[in-house]
Amino acid sequence: MIKIVNFDNCNSTSIDPRVRAFYMRTASEMKYCSPYYGNPASESVKTLIEEARWNVARMLNADPSEIILTSSGTEANNLAVKGTAVANHKKGNHVISTDIEHSSVEYPLKTLSRFDFVIDRIPFEDGIKFNVSGYEQLFKRTLLVSIGYANSEAGFMLPIKTLSLAARERGVPFHTDACSVAGRVKLDVRDIGCDMLSVSAHKFGGPSGVGALFVRRGTRLFPLIEGGQEENGMRGGAYDVCAIAAMGEAARLAAAEMDERTSKIVRVRDMIVRDLNDACPGQIKWVSSGDDLFYHLGFVASGVNSEAAAAKLAQKGILISPASWCVTAAGKPSAALALRGLGLDEAQCYVRICVNYMNTEEEASLLAASLAQYMDSSR
Repeated sequence: MIKIVNFDNCNSTSIDPRVRAFYMRTASEMKYCSPYYGNPASESVKTLIEEARWNVARMLNADPSEIILTSSGTEANNLAVKGTAVANHKKGNHVISTDIEHSSVEYPLKTLSRFDFVIDRIPFEDGIKFNVSGYEQLFKRTLLVSIGYANSEAGFMLPIKTLSLAARERGVPFHTDACSVAGRVKLDVRDIGCDMLSVSAHKFGGPSGVGALFVRRGTRLFPLIEGGQEENGMRGGAYDVCAIAAMGEAARLAAAEMDERTSKIVRVRDMIVRDLNDACPGQIKWVSSGDDLFYHLGFVASGVNSEAAAAKLAQKGILISPASWCVTAAGKPSAALALRGLGLDEAQCYVRICVNYMNTEEEASLLAASLAQYMDSSR
């Protein structure tokens, strides 16, 4: 069996072995994690859920009462966008966002536009820089601003605190999709000033199929899933107790180890950059080398189709992320890559590497050598 070396951690991190063990121990030892779930109001079940909620809240510097547990970051984003629009539709029909949002924000926005909501996109200037004055001029009976904390395709963070505070001054709810950075970057919802923030467990060493939405106390929100009174009526349905508990454990570890993890990621990242530059002189154009989003590496590999390169490395168990499949389908670079100055030809050669704290220096050497070998054979 091929050992998997995951450098596609922007898509999904590997589950932390300690979190996996925690999940399995919970599943095997606790009766209510069998197929016959116990009443979520029972003390033993409630304790696990509330401990997880507390750990997620601590990771964000939030109050546990402000955390809504969801099935994913996608659900959290949908709840923030649609839930806010429905709850506040009498105040206006205007939403502000960007052209580079994750599909779990973009598609809900498109749905709102079908129901006479007006979506305005913030203008950029000089590549990935926001036109802040242009943003401030967009407000008009605005009921929501939803902007992602970072773009993990092109590797840059957005000035979320500045944008959030501008919305707060106007009394407009501000949501940020932080799934790509939560558990990796220190987030403080009090400092950011946001009203809602989405997280997804599988992005920070937890299991897939579970996430959360921070909702500042007093923020008006309409539930997407109605039924029981779980999550104070904001998200009906039986709890996946084991997954929720494991997310809490992943959040606890992330908060406790963030500085240590960052140092390790930077060390492995720099090793990849050095080895690729040494092995492939003149063949690599760095688009993102960790200068902004520290765990993100993105480069154009001259003359190499990134989709083919990713497929070849996957045969060895090495996972990276190409952009060419979506570029080919669309016939143009994505909005995020276009902001980085990439045209169609370069976008088809764009390779993304995302380093995780579980990646080792040995894996970094293997990745660089394998990429260099493939690039040399493709000349």
